[in-house]
Amino acid sequence: MVLKDTAITSFITEEKLKKLIEVVKKELNIDGNVYVTRKKKKTTPTFNPWWIRHIGGMKDSTVEKNYEKNHFLTTHIHWAIWKEISNYLEFIIDNNLNDETQSFTISSNQFQIGRLSYTYWGKIYPDRAPLGDLFHIGFAISQKYKWTKARKKGLLFDRINKPSLLIWTSWNDNLADKIDPDNFLLTKYDQLNFELLKREKDLLTRMEANIRDNSGEQGLDGEFKRIDRTGIYSEIQTIPEFFNKIGESSKTHFITLYSKIYNLEDFYGDLGISFEKTLQIEEEIVAFMKLSSNLINQVNDYAIENGVTLKESGL
Repeated sequence: MVLKDTAITSFITEEKLKKLIEVVKKELNIDGNVYVTRKKKKTTPTFNPWWIRHIGGMKDSTVEKNYEKNHFLTTHIHWAIWKEISNYLEFIIDNNLNDETQSFTISSNQFQIGRLSYTYWGKIYPDRAPLGDLFHIGFAISQKYKWTKARKKGLLFDRINKPSLLIWTSWNDNLADKIDPDNFLLTKYDQLNFELLKREKDLLTRMEANIRDNSGEQGLDGEFKRIDRTGIYSEIQTIPEFFNKIGESSKTHFITLYSKIYNLEDFYGDLGISFEKTLQIEEEIVAFMKLSSNLINQVNDYAIENGVTLKESGL
């Protein structure tokens, strides 16, 4: 039995599928092993669209008792999904971001803190970064994104308010308050985001990436100032919308880059979940992470050049 493929197409975890098989065996009075013995092959973790469905469809956030032993409880499934997503990200990082000169790490929020979490939030950053996780790749699967806005009645508004996967060039607000209170590094980070957008505009547009404009008012010298990071964030918009507004010749802007907002239907074909579409989305995930990781390395190098590190900040 091909457990992995069956689990994905059935929108359940491999662990839950195994438990269901055991239940059916008992009902049919089948003894022994029903699995076909086959030569072990090295498996490649893949993105499971069921993660979006589970997190997006969860209505009761109660943490059930004895969930560790009962594999059918929502809490146990939720806990297992957190592990699966983190394992998947570790695989992506190890095979696409790590090399002989550096390695990246992943940290995530807890699957429950009194109540089950409605958002998986991972932070990906160099494990020996001088700034820790101040600048990182954000990876989230959530029911909806309360911290991100989009223009009402637009495509992005519909997408951002449905269960989805989203990746973006992020930062740690709490750490920024201690290390970068005057927005010195954050302003550089946003500038690097804009430079990346200008360089890779065609690729990012094809991947349906989006941006958030963090630029404040334009000064008399023509330069923009970055808005206070504690202020209300502007709405995210598509790349064509952004350039239609600012013009193709603009040289200075402060932005945050976002991936496409992937909803569950993006993984579907005519006959249900499409492996081809899932693989295409995985390729886009990797491409966006590679671009973002280069950006994080740049801003960390800039911080070192200017003597700003966790150590120098006494942290």
